[in-house]
Amino acid sequence: SGGRERVWTLGQPVTALAFDPEGTTLWAGVGSGLVRLYITPRTGFRLRPMVAVPMAAAQAEAREKEYHEHIETARNHLAKDYCQEALDAVGRARAVEGYERAPEALTLSRDLSSRFPAKSLLAAWETAVLSGHERGVRALVVASEAGVLISGGVEGDVKVWDAETRDWRTILSGHEGPVTSLAVDPAGRLALSGGQDGTLRRWDLENGRAAGLMKMHAGPVHAVLLGPDGRQGYSGGRDGQLVIWNLDQKTGRALKGPKDPILALALRPDGRKLASAGASGAVRIWDLEKGSVDQTLEAGGSPVTTLAFTPDGGRLVTGGQDRLVRVWEPGTEQLPKVLDGHETGVTSLDVGPDGRYILSAGGSRLILWNRITGERCRVFEGHTGSVAAVHFAADGQGAASAGQDGVIRLWHFDWEPDVKPWAYWDDGASPHLIRFLIHHTPVDPKSGRCQGQAQWTDADFEGLMADLRRRGYGWLRSQGVRNQLDERAYFWRGPTDAPAGAPPKRNPRQFLKNLLHSLSQPGPLLTLGVPAAALVFCLFKASEGGWYSFAAMILAAYLIIMAGIRWRWMR
Repeated sequence: SGGRERVWTLGQPVTALAFDPEGTTLWAGVGSGLVRLYITPRTGFRLRPMVAVPMAAAQAEAREKEYHEHIETARNHLAKDYCQEALDAVGRARAVEGYERAPEALTLSRDLSSRFPAKSLLAAWETAVLSGHERGVRALVVASEAGVLISGGVEGDVKVWDAETRDWRTILSGHEGPVTSLAVDPAGRLALSGGQDGTLRRWDLENGRAAGLMKMHAGPVHAVLLGPDGRQGYSGGRDGQLVIWNLDQKTGRALKGPKDPILALALRPDGRKLASAGASGAVRIWDLEKGSVDQTLEAGGSPVTTLAFTPDGGRLVTGGQDRLVRVWEPGTEQLPKVLDGHETGVTSLDVGPDGRYILSAGGSRLILWNRITGERCRVFEGHTGSVAAVHFAADGQGAASAGQDGVIRLWHFDWEPDVKPWAYWDDGASPHLIRFLIHHTPVDPKSGRCQGQAQWTDADFEGLMADLRRRGYGWLRSQGVRNQLDERAYFWRGPTDAPAGAPPKRNPRQFLKNLLHSLSQPGPLLTLGVPAAALVFCLFKASEGGWYSFAAMILAAYLIIMAGIRWRWMR
């Protein structure tokens, strides 16, 4: 943090300093002797050995002044939404010697970088080690909006950690054996845990107490998930059952299907499809509305131990005991892209919030992959035992990992962002709007289908904009997003059966309705209606000569361009 931790007064000049390898003892050369100084760092804090270089006071003051000038310039640019200029200024501030990792500069850089897709990884480093599970960690999740980590230990405890202070807030006890899986809602208010004792437990994180106990599995629970509204849960276990839970009523319903032991689950972001990983090497895509298997993907017969959907729902990433990471496109016949680099079986993986990068764990190592190119970007080491869980930070600017060594390691990713100019819309954000509409449309309790019009508040819309920023769409104007959302909601009749992320089917009648509705809005009336009326007037006057013919040509060209833009937008 750059703050002063502790001061020792030794009475004589200190001529040399050295840390021991563990960072818990500092040796000081004092006069003609050595002094051992014991250090007891706070939880999650690791002292970093630093080399002091003599410097004149004037030089130190000049560097500090230069650094703060660049930071102030970056803040001014950011206030005006000049993101590229702000990034350049932050880069100059971090280039000042001694301020490469200054907290203020890193915070600004993180805020700016998270608004855009990640282009490449410039650097990465470990920021903290959280200790608290003596017998090992089996599960780890991150609440995207609440700034908390939740870990499940072999001893049966669930611990809630504050990501900022890096200390635990609450210990939740109840499982009689290891906690094998965890799920949490984005706001950090509700968590669901599964254990080797075969039970599911619902936790009220705001009050730090148990909120429900459920049991239906005849054996250990290997995976749990929470639905988008936090009122529905999913679990899979060694008995091969996939159970859908009503968490309010604490009742479950098992789906009919193959009794293949389930090792992992992943819910597509729109909440309509669920993927289960089997010990037989089969990955099954379930249609939750029909309650049946929609597609089966074969991963070579080796058990699949972990899987995750990309944020747009268009791809599924799996990892297994065959040491391979595979990227699938469900709903198509395409063969998966295979990422080979682990020396042992893949135990956990996660996809970054912009969908471009994958973080996977195998043995004691983590590997960061570029999903698009298949390139292995970085290997992370530090754990002394097998890593059981990895998870990206909500903004993609870091990650957390945990495993058999009983610690949680926090990592910082220093990305080069793929800076985009400000725009009102981009088709790549469409899946996120569809997911928003699904989650804000009333559902028929009998059929489980969307019914009625989507409804949302200003706070919900701000939440959508915050989610788009985390997904790398922080360069979209809120008014453009609002216009798109309003137009889509006007004729919204629920999701289609097309794969998430796939281009919508062309329906001429629906398109004509959308176009007429679009043209009735105030914006199109000004950009198209008024110029069209002016064009008619100029054509009527063109026979009189003068400048009317020239004006008509200009207006016609303008209308053709605007109509083309509108046509593409409405498609």
